Amino acid sequence: ATTSTLITCVTPPSNTGLVSFEVSTNNYDYSSSGLLYAFTGNVSITSVTPASAPLAGGTIVTVVGAEFANTPFLQCQFGTTVSAATWISASSLQCSSPVESIPATVFLEVSNNGVDWTNSSMMFEYYTAPTLVSVTPTLGYTDGSSTVTLTGTSFINASSLSCQFGSLRSAATWVSASVIACSAPAQPAGVVSVSAS
Repeated sequence: ATTSTLITCVTPPSNTGLVSFEVSTNNYDYSSSGLLYAFTGNVSITSVTPASAPLAGGTIVTVVGAEFANTPFLQCQFGTTVSAATWISASSLQCSSPVESIPATVFLEVSNNGVDWTNSSMMFEYYTAPTLVSVTPTLGYTDGSSTVTLTGTSFINASSLSCQFGSLRSAATWVSASVIACSAPAQPAGVVSVSAS
């Protein structure tokens, strides 16, 4: 809609770069605002890591693609929720997953200007974070030969499922939504915390 203070313009094709931006009501006399407009290439996404996160949000997601611009308007969109992005390079950015109320799979898209979004159909999954109830056995060998069973809730059968013993991570085998099994990694004798993700 056009008003006395607002007009909408469609950009013509252009090479990438900055151009002056002025307006005219008669196609002859133009404003002299000195405003600039930046043309960028078509933004695209090729991968998202991780491609899933807990409902609580706050997971740092790395997006790889092309033509990302270092602007204050660089954003990610998780479904319908927008999250500010941090520019790493023209092919990489990071954004924090927003809070989601229920487990769902949403599209993740990117915009350089907060208006024009990619149409990549890149999927991002929200899940209920697993909770850990018990670890059996609670004592194992330092050589990494102990298999540990973890019971809890909301374990997802995914290749990224893992256990963490102190600072060391170990791949997990999904048994059910309430049971996973892990090999405790080799480490010096001592007590460590155990978690699952």
